Amino acid sequence: MVEPINFTAALRRSWRLLVVLAALFAVIAVLLPVSHPKVDKNDPTRWQTTSIVGAPPGNGIVGSGTVSIGQILFFGSSFEVKAAALSDAKTPGPFLTMVGAMSASPQTTKSGSGSSTAATAPVVKATKNGTGLVQLTTSAATREESAALTNAYAKVLGTTLTGIAASASGDTTRTTTPAKGQSATASTPQAPSTGYEILVPAEATAAKRTTKASSNLSSSHKVRLLAGLVLGLIVGVLIVLVVELLNKKLRTGPRAEAHFKFPVIAEVPETWPPPGDEGSPRIVVVAEPTSRSAEAYRKLRMSVMFEAMAPAGVVTGSALDPYADSLLAAPVEPYSPPEPGTRAVILVVSPGTEASRPRVVANLGATYAESGQRVVIVSTGDLDSGVPAGSDATYTGPVGPDDVQSHLQPSSIANLSMLSLRPFVRNSAQLVNRAAPIFDAARQVADVVLVEAPPFLEFHHGEALAHAVDVVLVVGECGATTFDHADETGVQLRRIGAPVLGVVFTEVPIDKADKRPPKEPATSSDAPAPAAPIEPPAATDQFPTESQE
Repeated sequence: MVEPINFTAALRRSWRLLVVLAALFAVIAVLLPVSHPKVDKNDPTRWQTTSIVGAPPGNGIVGSGTVSIGQILFFGSSFEVKAAALSDAKTPGPFLTMVGAMSASPQTTKSGSGSSTAATAPVVKATKNGTGLVQLTTSAATREESAALTNAYAKVLGTTLTGIAASASGDTTRTTTPAKGQSATASTPQAPSTGYEILVPAEATAAKRTTKASSNLSSSHKVRLLAGLVLGLIVGVLIVLVVELLNKKLRTGPRAEAHFKFPVIAEVPETWPPPGDEGSPRIVVVAEPTSRSAEAYRKLRMSVMFEAMAPAGVVTGSALDPYADSLLAAPVEPYSPPEPGTRAVILVVSPGTEASRPRVVANLGATYAESGQRVVIVSTGDLDSGVPAGSDATYTGPVGPDDVQSHLQPSSIANLSMLSLRPFVRNSAQLVNRAAPIFDAARQVADVVLVEAPPFLEFHHGEALAHAVDVVLVVGECGATTFDHADETGVQLRRIGAPVLGVVFTEVPIDKADKRPPKEPATSSDAPAPAAPIEPPAATDQFPTESQE
């Protein structure tokens, strides 16, 4: 069965987590590197080599009319030199694979060049070195192809510069004067010296991989900041969703009905400020008579007095909860109000150590007391287990109204008293046969007897008392009672045929606007002082202390 959850309420409760995660992811996104160098294995220009060329002084450059560094840069960057270098590098042999990859220069194609432009063509460029020399750089698919292309680039550049120098001087031949005693020979054409040299040729072993930095929207700090915020919110929402799905505790009244398989007869809002805080009342019916919690306990009293008992049958598809597999059926008999006095002894139990169980007993008793009815509150949490030595049980026979009356402990609330079972019951095992006579005697001295038992699933008190009382109230606490405990408690109560009226669902979350400091009721000089909290009997170490709150 899929458990529905109030996801909106969960997000409101966890808004601080969402803010922290959004801020954290935003900071991380901004601090991450903008670009990440990467190597494309399919890039035909992934290997790069360089060659150093130039016309150093001392090679006839100064005053000889030969080329300058500027001329080397100019012609090294020309399309014709690059195209010729690409053509010369395409020699048969190991460089046949360069035919497709180096069919054109990376520059704009010039008509009539005999080469086609391709996006995968090698890169050829010339840059000025810091020493006044020129660095030629090429890129190709392999180390060998890149080195061959770089050297072809350097060679073609030198040939071009020599032709340019010869054209500038207008002298493409030089006549050699015969030495004395030798005959004249024909003149031999010689190219003029430009001073151009290949100082450092390219080598395949020195090739380096090219890298390409990713450049996209992630380089924008604003975009990454926004992306981090969104990602942090998404992660926070997922965390809240997972936590809610894994949280197997009752959160709503319909869920309580589905698991207990008893109707919820009252929903009591959470106590604010929480119990234990300074100024937090233990009995809101007395300390805050106009509060929502106090009115919820008064409505609970009306349910105890007039509402029909929970049905005992189980059918499929009940209207209590459409998500449940099998729930209780509604009573088929026409409703008839209970006879007066037939619900005088009320047992309050809870599956586990729900802290709100004793508060339900105290506040429900206060609602009866404020109506003028006499109330006796009994707690079995102070009874010993087993047969302790020196038991203080003084009554081993029948118990009468006078016996009960003599052991009542009055409280500061009018019409409300406390009764300890220790004088009448030696140990908790005697509850099953001694409780009914004691409660019958208490009926004659009080209008209502409220009995509180320790955790139902941990102790046998609740089962022992189930048939000695008129009504059983089951306390389920929001955020504390688990699904499994509610299921098991409902099964056991139905199995023993307990007279269950329904579930009191406590600690229901209230809106933030309702979490205001309680208003102090207006009092006059002759008005009575507020009643002090009930002080129940002292408990032994064998039972949970929350039953004594």
